[in-house]
Amino acid sequence: MKVKAITHGSATLVNAIPCGRGAAFSLDLPVAVTVELTDIDAPIEVTCEADPGLVRRCVSETFARAGCLSGARVEVTSSVPVARGLSSSSAVSNAAVLAATVAAEADPDDSAVLDAAIDISIAMGVSVTGALDDAHASYFGGAVATDNLQRKIVMALNIPSDAVAVVLIPPEPSPTAATDVEALRRLASRARTAWDTTLTEPARGMILNGRLVCEALNIDPAPMEEALNAGALGASLSGTGSAFVALAREEGTHKVFEAFRAYEGEARVVAINYKKARIAAPSSKLF
Repeated sequence: MKVKAITHGSATLVNAIPCGRGAAFSLDLPVAVTVELTDIDAPIEVTCEADPGLVRRCVSETFARAGCLSGARVEVTSSVPVARGLSSSSAVSNAAVLAATVAAEADPDDSAVLDAAIDISIAMGVSVTGALDDAHASYFGGAVATDNLQRKIVMALNIPSDAVAVVLIPPEPSPTAATDVEALRRLASRARTAWDTTLTEPARGMILNGRLVCEALNIDPAPMEEALNAGALGASLSGTGSAFVALAREEGTHKVFEAFRAYEGEARVVAINYKKARIAAPSSKLF
């Protein structure tokens, strides 16, 4: 059996590391993981741009839970830049667990898939809190506020229907594992204010988050400030960087895009994704 699962990247509204509560929205940056069963007791062979360890563990643990003894060939194709704060790990782990679940002929229960992907991300050290906000946005689409420590969805968030994301992707990565977590946690009270604000004003909460995370990590906030000056509704460092993301109305996208183009790296205009994770093969059934 050969199965392809598709999920998406996401961007930060509020980083969950400081206070355990976060918020994120999905980006139309697809990630596909294809799992093809091979022989019994054969190895799991992974082809991907980044470290294959996360994907291999997602597949192997999913197979073990399902009682599947087959090996597999696994291929990852991703439009999400690695280690830029755009949920590449969440998207890949979600897709890998979903594809492996279906390949093993187990029930692809949404909650079980998401929980497994989060647990493995924590165990592999690619996430501090489990990134429920990122993982949920990646899997279900849209925007969401979460309590990551309690692993609870607090509420879906409303992003303007005519909004798009403008993304600045610097050339240098910023792995989550290298983040100064304690510096972020020292700003927990301000992060909680940003999160509370996001529940009613997502773009405003995004701005508060960007300023405090840049302050904590000693990152120049100039790109987000220039995006705001250019008319963005909201802007922030995404995750712990290195990418910056702005929300802009479609008619104002060009000015925000040009503001980001003044900085080193690649600027992109990306639609907000509202599609749920899906299986592209052997069928197009949505779970």
